[in-house]
Amino acid sequence: MSEASCKLLSLGICNNSNANPKFVQEGKQALRIEQNGNKTECALLEVAYRMGYDYEKFRSRDRIKKIFPFSSERKKMATVYEDEKGKLYLFVKGAPDFMLPACSSFVNSEGGISKIN
Repeated sequence: MSEASCKLLSLGICNNSNANPKFVQEGKQALRIEQNGNKTECALLEVAYRMGYDYEKFRSRDRIKKIFPFSSERKKMATVYEDEKGKLYLFVKGAPDFMLPACSSFVNSEGGISKIN
């Protein structure tokens, strides 16, 4: 995965979550995680952490413009985020059977956008 894709994925994970796990590095390899929040969100934040993006440094609440909380009816949640250049992003997470039909493109391995046929 390209660095740009890792950063975009981590930005979405970190800013579209309410979990607050604690990552404690024990030695060079061991990582202890104290989960505080939804286990799935903690696992996603761990993925971002292991890619080099600590949510405590990467989560920018002042850049979040709107939060659409999780809804059992919609089976998803979303966050509108504005980057330092003023570009808006909509980060959405939810059940695959609700999410995939709404997708028209995806970020490919080179960090570009590919259309879904």
